[in-house]
Amino acid sequence: MASLRDVVSEYQDDLRNGIAWLAFWREGRSWQAEAFHLDLDDTLYPEDRARLAEIQAADPRAIVVNGYYSGYLSEKMDVAELVAGVRHHYDNGLNNISPFMEAHSDELPPDVLEAAREKAHAAGLPFYERPYRGDDIDPYTYDGHMSIEDYELMQKLMEQDQERREPVSEVFSIMIDNRAEAQNDGPHGYWLDLPTTAEKLQEAMREIHISADNPQDFFIAGFSCPEDRHLAIPYDMVLAADVDELNFLAARLDTLDAAALAELNAALQNPRGGFESIGQIIDYADNVDYFVHLPDVQSPGQLGDYYLNRSGMVDMPEEWKAGIDAARFGEHIARQEQGAFTPYGYLVRSGDEWQRVHEGQPVPEEYRVMGFPQPDVLREAVQARQTAAPTAEAPTQPQVIPIILNSKNSADRMKEITDKLETGIMDLFESDRFQAYLDTMARFHNYSFNNTILIAMQGGQLVAGYNKWRDEFHRNVKKGEKGIKIFAPAPYKVKKEVPKLDEQGQPVKDKDGNTVTEQKEIQVPAFKIVSVFDVSQTEGEPLPSLGVEELAGDVERYQDFFKALEQTSPVPMAFEDIPGGSHGYYHLTEKRIAIQENMSELQTLKTAIHEIAHAKLHAIDPEAPAAEQQNRPDSRTREVQAESVAYTVCQHYGLDTSDYSFGYVAGWSSGKDLKELKASLETIRATAHELITTIDGHLAELQKQRQAQQEQTPAQEQPQAAEQPAPDSVFSKLPPEQQQEMADSVKAMLQTLIDADVKSTGEVTQGTLDAIQTQGFVLSDDGTLQRAGASQTPEPQAEEPALDPAAEPVVTILFSESPHLETGQQMPLHEADALFAKLDAEHQGGGYYDKTDFRIDFTFQGEAHSYSGRQDFGDRDGSLIEHIRGYQEFYLHDEQWKNHVLKYQGPEALAENQASRETFVSEIIPYMELHCNLSRLEQEAQTRLASGDTLTPEETTYYEALEDYAKECRPLLNQGEPLPEMPQLSDFDPSIEAYREQVMAEIEQEAADAGMTVEEYAAAGYEAPAAPEPEPAPEQPTKEPAASDYYYSINEGAARRAKEMNSYSDYKPGSATAEYRHYVDNAFEIAQAQKKRVDPMYHEKIDSLLDTYARKLAANMNHSFAIDARVPSILIAGGSNFPVRQKEKQNAARDSNMQEWQYIQGLLDKIRSTGMGGIRQDDPQAIPKLEKKLAGLEKAQETMKAVNAYYRKHGTLDGCPHLSPENLEKLKAAMVSGWHYEKKPFQSWELSNNSAEIRRIRQRIDSLTRARETVYVGWEFEGGHVEANREQSRLQVFFDGKPDADTRQQLKEHGFRWAPSVGAWQRLLNENAYYAADRISSIQPLTGEKPTELQRSSIRQQQAQMAQAQAEPEECVYRVHAATRSDSPENLYLLQAYVPQTNGTVKIGAVLYAGAEEKCRELLDQLNTGELTQEAVKELYAKEQEQPQEPAPEQEAAPEPEQEITPEPETAQDDVADAEPQEKSADKPLTDLQKKAVEIAGRYKDLPLQGKIDVIAQAFGCKTGEIRTSPCTGKWRGTSDMSIHFDNGASLFIGNHLTPKAKTVKVQTECVNSALVRYNPEIVQATKEAALPVLLQREAKDNEIAAQKGLKPYTLLNVEFHDGADEQTGGYMGWYYVTLAVDGKICTHLETGLSHDIADGKVSDTPTRADYFTAGALKETDVDYVFNNVGFSSASTLYALPLRDDVRERAEQTLAQRSADQPERDTFSIYQVPAGPQGRDFRYRPYEELQAAGLAVDRKNYELVYTAPLDKKTTLEDIYRTFNADDRPAGFRGHSLSVSDVVVVNRGGKEEAHYCDSIGFTPVPEFMRESPIKTAEMSTEQNYNMIDGTLNNAPSMGELEARAKAGEQISLFDVAEAAKVEAQKPKQTRLASKSAQRQKKPSIRAQLKAAKEEQAKKPPAREKSKELEV
Repeated sequence: MASLRDVVSEYQDDLRNGIAWLAFWREGRSWQAEAFHLDLDDTLYPEDRARLAEIQAADPRAIVVNGYYSGYLSEKMDVAELVAGVRHHYDNGLNNISPFMEAHSDELPPDVLEAAREKAHAAGLPFYERPYRGDDIDPYTYDGHMSIEDYELMQKLMEQDQERREPVSEVFSIMIDNRAEAQNDGPHGYWLDLPTTAEKLQEAMREIHISADNPQDFFIAGFSCPEDRHLAIPYDMVLAADVDELNFLAARLDTLDAAALAELNAALQNPRGGFESIGQIIDYADNVDYFVHLPDVQSPGQLGDYYLNRSGMVDMPEEWKAGIDAARFGEHIARQEQGAFTPYGYLVRSGDEWQRVHEGQPVPEEYRVMGFPQPDVLREAVQARQTAAPTAEAPTQPQVIPIILNSKNSADRMKEITDKLETGIMDLFESDRFQAYLDTMARFHNYSFNNTILIAMQGGQLVAGYNKWRDEFHRNVKKGEKGIKIFAPAPYKVKKEVPKLDEQGQPVKDKDGNTVTEQKEIQVPAFKIVSVFDVSQTEGEPLPSLGVEELAGDVERYQDFFKALEQTSPVPMAFEDIPGGSHGYYHLTEKRIAIQENMSELQTLKTAIHEIAHAKLHAIDPEAPAAEQQNRPDSRTREVQAESVAYTVCQHYGLDTSDYSFGYVAGWSSGKDLKELKASLETIRATAHELITTIDGHLAELQKQRQAQQEQTPAQEQPQAAEQPAPDSVFSKLPPEQQQEMADSVKAMLQTLIDADVKSTGEVTQGTLDAIQTQGFVLSDDGTLQRAGASQTPEPQAEEPALDPAAEPVVTILFSESPHLETGQQMPLHEADALFAKLDAEHQGGGYYDKTDFRIDFTFQGEAHSYSGRQDFGDRDGSLIEHIRGYQEFYLHDEQWKNHVLKYQGPEALAENQASRETFVSEIIPYMELHCNLSRLEQEAQTRLASGDTLTPEETTYYEALEDYAKECRPLLNQGEPLPEMPQLSDFDPSIEAYREQVMAEIEQEAADAGMTVEEYAAAGYEAPAAPEPEPAPEQPTKEPAASDYYYSINEGAARRAKEMNSYSDYKPGSATAEYRHYVDNAFEIAQAQKKRVDPMYHEKIDSLLDTYARKLAANMNHSFAIDARVPSILIAGGSNFPVRQKEKQNAARDSNMQEWQYIQGLLDKIRSTGMGGIRQDDPQAIPKLEKKLAGLEKAQETMKAVNAYYRKHGTLDGCPHLSPENLEKLKAAMVSGWHYEKKPFQSWELSNNSAEIRRIRQRIDSLTRARETVYVGWEFEGGHVEANREQSRLQVFFDGKPDADTRQQLKEHGFRWAPSVGAWQRLLNENAYYAADRISSIQPLTGEKPTELQRSSIRQQQAQMAQAQAEPEECVYRVHAATRSDSPENLYLLQAYVPQTNGTVKIGAVLYAGAEEKCRELLDQLNTGELTQEAVKELYAKEQEQPQEPAPEQEAAPEPEQEITPEPETAQDDVADAEPQEKSADKPLTDLQKKAVEIAGRYKDLPLQGKIDVIAQAFGCKTGEIRTSPCTGKWRGTSDMSIHFDNGASLFIGNHLTPKAKTVKVQTECVNSALVRYNPEIVQATKEAALPVLLQREAKDNEIAAQKGLKPYTLLNVEFHDGADEQTGGYMGWYYVTLAVDGKICTHLETGLSHDIADGKVSDTPTRADYFTAGALKETDVDYVFNNVGFSSASTLYALPLRDDVRERAEQTLAQRSADQPERDTFSIYQVPAGPQGRDFRYRPYEELQAAGLAVDRKNYELVYTAPLDKKTTLEDIYRTFNADDRPAGFRGHSLSVSDVVVVNRGGKEEAHYCDSIGFTPVPEFMRESPIKTAEMSTEQNYNMIDGTLNNAPSMGELEARAKAGEQISLFDVAEAAKVEAQKPKQTRLASKSAQRQKKPSIRAQLKAAKEEQAKKPPAREKSKELEV
């Protein structure tokens, strides 16, 4: 006997894993269990089904459970819980075997099988006995579920279908398809062979159910061609083409042979651009000679071989051919011919012109086959009419058979008649009954749907109530007649407790806060059953006509009736000749109705009514999304509806309907449920009613117009008119009281129509509105009908308001389901915005919404606009503006909408749609929000003014100003003009009136000082010319971030539904949002904590991660709620018929969502780790980060040393200035608590470790710096190229197309990853990347080298360039000065070289020449112009010396490496050189300078090419050069640039030509000749000399203009020629520029026009600018001088070149010469302590405190920040006030004048320094003193021409060693200082020093001593010269 626990323990794993279904049952007292598995289709195996039946027979209470799908089992899945769960199922009868077997059985009852088999055989289809469960049936395997006969029939049908669908054309075939069928599973589409005929195409369309009724579903879905005649036509081009075009193309291609087709395929695949349209391909048959095609040539090597060996074009010995690289030869030929390699061979144009024959022309008539067949249902209807027409007989009067109700109470009677009504509906769809129903509808079209059917069921023809027959028609009901039962409204009122609302619509609360209720009467709609009687059941007076006259025979009043139909039709109607026998059709896409010409009047009217019904019912956009088209009825239903409506309308007006037959209705209705049939009948009734009502209205209006015309006809025409009297209106013959009754009836009929429209569509349709207008009524705002006046024109429901250009936008309610809004209600925008937000928030939801249609009328940018939309209250869209913004942004970003517009309307429509929505979001919505803000501002002001509160006069004025401000802004806002600033309360404060007066006085004074009126001063922005730029206003404190800034919305509705689907407990509103915000708050705290831990540079990244976390978390939770709401829990739904498969999908979706959840939670770890990890090599900020880290470590090192030193000195840490109090206490506690090996605050190992880390960081900075200086190279490979992206530090591989799978796998295996953002495969840029690239075969360079070899070559080239730069001599400057120790009158002067240093000083170089002053200066000029070099001068000097002389003392300097000069592309200045002067003279006469240039250039005409190049090189300070060519890319591909590369590394662009010719001597000579005219030493010198005098005259006029503008004057110094020696400005080679002095500062001025004028000799002293303006991107406040009437800045790098030393020297000399004649001006200078830690001991300290600390005011601790002229009246206090005001001078770049700043005043050549103290200024004469040691040394060095600007009087290491060896005592401090100096020297200097020691060369001190002794012996005649000033 087995217990339940034993059985559960045995099957515990199966239950836990849910891999099987387990049956549990009892046999006696013993429990049994057995496992069962379902088949793949979720059904039981036959043997398992039999076994379960046995178990159920043994124990009827047996159950089947599964641990995965069954509820009430277990959560922990342990044995105890599983036992309890199984027992729970067993005891409560859950998951019994019977329902389980029914749910998973694939057997059907025998009677069902046989009935289904009969239907399948009747349709000619095979029958499959197994139920279809969504899986595919294998048609080729006989599985026993069908008979042999059915299986054979299936195979036969498959063969037929295969033959029908497979393409067999010899040219090509297209697959045509039905878009609606293609979206469903199963076979679809039809292969159509081309060329074809119209008949075959229509037959194919019928196969796929395409007709004229659904042309929008037709599309081309495929393209195929025979294997032996392959066509490479682009697939998308075929799918987008027209059938007629493709048919014509097939006919044209059929004439081509195989060779022509191969050539066509090659042209189609041409990478240089193939055919762009089907029309071009059609024309190919007329242009077969346009190309030359080599089908067997597919690579450059094959092309080269073809030309060498097979073409016969190359005539050379065979042994020569073997030495030619065929591949490179082929590439050259392909480039020259512009040929292309394709998969179909090599293709090149033959040179023939392309003949455009058919492209752009219509397809010839014989190839036009496109046309849609007529619908099947229409043909069936026509056939039925033709069959029924001969046998049609006059209908007999049906007998009235009233419904007899047997129930007693009203509820049962209502149920009884409702049941009969449903039965009657199902019986209607027999031919006769359906036609009888339509007849009834024709008479009672204004009755409801149910009453119409009830009347038709009971045989009624014309019904009325008992009293109405008696009172109105004077007829009595016959005795014994039973009434016809119909429904009548019987509403009743009840009293109900409802919340009491205040005036604002808010619930009223009592004092306890409870809602106050009140009783109200509410009307409840209800119906009752009443009896009416048919006219056949009455007797009495004859009935009057109801105003409907029959249109019989040839149709009387045909013109009026057809005109009424035209007015009723929603689309235009026209007559045309329709092929195919159709009477008419409604064109879906063009929205029009076409009617066959020359038909009878009767047939024309019936056809028009039929097509109008189509236009009313079935007008749908064929390009609408598939989801919108799903609700469209099928073609049979559409035809039944249209035909029924036409019959009803014709029957109503008495048109002949004998040819109508509805025999096909029974077949149509078969298989449709009651709901669908009722919907179709209601549609037929409503449409027929609308048409009849509208046609009646139009007919009545036409009748009125006809009567009015007849009344206006003159009396003489009345007899003629009497001959054709118009038929009298029956209505007009009735008595007045009867006319009133008929009018009331029409009004009731119209009201019924309105109610039906609102009930079915939610709004009154346009047809009903037209009927209301036609009958002379208007629809009021409350929905009631009012009779319009005689002359009153009915108005539309929602009248457009008359827009006031100065008013706020107006919102009109077009329709609303909300009880708080009325149709036609109008309100301002701000009221509607607030009201919509309130109604949306207060709506209770519950699965329905209050739909509201609205229109906004507004004036935007001066034009009237309107916007219509709909908001559903309850969907939480918020306010009106928020709803509009959300709607526009959704469609702006929704990809499905974009794809829909792109697919059906094209890219232009998409761009227009996106642009309009972007405009709406970015412009119109802010415009609406501004209007709302203005209205709220105005309301607030009005509220405060009307509140009765005590307001001050200032407040009252302020609120009145706000009210006026809102009124003033509205018209400005509507016109698109900027709004003025809003008034502030402070503007009306009387306490600041005095301040205002003061400010106004100051403004008047400032305007007067600027020589301007107050108005001019205000127009200039309250700034005088050259006014200094004010300091930026202090930044407003930023808002502290909060967690709420990162909240995203949570779908509360989805959360509630998820809760209801999985729990019995109620959902707590807002709980999902609260949970989400809890997570975000937690993440926000983590982010804020992390921000405190890391550098601020990481804060932005942390914020970004936090926002990503919050956004993704909201999306994940919303998705989770949506998943949970899909399938209910088994606890909710129960085990019976549980949707197992849907639950499996739900669980899979949950798993996927959970993985997303885990990833989102991982973002918290990313936040925690941000800024905590190492610094990556590829980080662009790696070096700054490391430098910052290094600075922190160095600061910590210094702090530790300083703290230890303090501790050693004082024995305690108390009072240590290097520690904060907090750190001081921590350090003291650490020293007390722990044992330390060394008794000091910071142990040695701490200092050592920190020092090691400092060294490591420095090494890494050096490593990264070197790595970034390394030149990485890219390369090209077959099918793409590789780039070394230094900015992103990535090696990137770009493919021309998508690489194959093997290549992608190789890239992944070697560390490359796909980066969609750049479209490349990439990895970190380092040496390993190149090694990895070596192993990828598909990206090897075209050169045959490996990537690593390319990189090594690049590195070697870089190293060679660096070595060459280091080997080149240092750039020197040269001076001529007196030789102080010369004993010969011929050698009184020396020519010496000086080496500039980076710190601004110079080092003495070699003496090059000694001799007379004239000779030295001549050689100096030749050195500066580059005619001679240092070596040449030295050689000259050596030759002139008869005896060797001891050279002057030299101080050798270590050579410093020069950087390679990289020439930049030349600008337009160089392009001028390409033009020959002779060509210029043809247009305009040459200037004198240009003539001189031509003359000078003519002197060199006989020189060889290289000689001319050397002349040009001399103009650029070089000896020689060479011509180099470089191929161009992009649009200049195929040409090459030519430039001269000089021996100093610079280059000069001289021209551009086609690549082959650019290398010819002829072209190069022409370009050199052109350059020689402009660039040779003589013309350069002549050009500068010619320009200088004229520019000096312009200087005077410029300075006059500057004086008027209040700007500084400039001093013109020199005209310079830029020779390109400076690599930073190599792009301006050959330009002329000037040097200027502005306020004592030397600067350069470069301008395109200036350079051209100087070069052409056209400089004028008159400014070429007519009006003054500011140059380039300069601000007016930056301008400080005027050149050519244009404002420039001496502090800006715009229009300037870096100032070279030689240029500066010449400028200084010129400035000194020009300043010699001018009196010295008084000046003042401001010195400030520079920012940084080195100046903290001196900054902002009073003078006494500085002296007390033992510190002096030393100039070396200061830097000069400003110098300016000094007025005689200006005092120190004036200077202090000037530099503490907001408007400081423009050139001042320091901080405001503060304590510790020094002002140096120079008056009359005497300088005085003044220290800015805490009170006043203190004289500081020590500031002007120089270091006595430095003064002495500088004096000595100047005397001996050894100026280096540094103090070097300390003994060197060599001198100290010599002293020590001599036995002298030396100081350890001198040794340390000498070692430090030695370590700082360059390596070459130290080696030279050691070499000098080995040679026992005298020390510098010894040399100085010897020099002094020599000087004492023979004092020279000293002469002060300018050359001594360095």
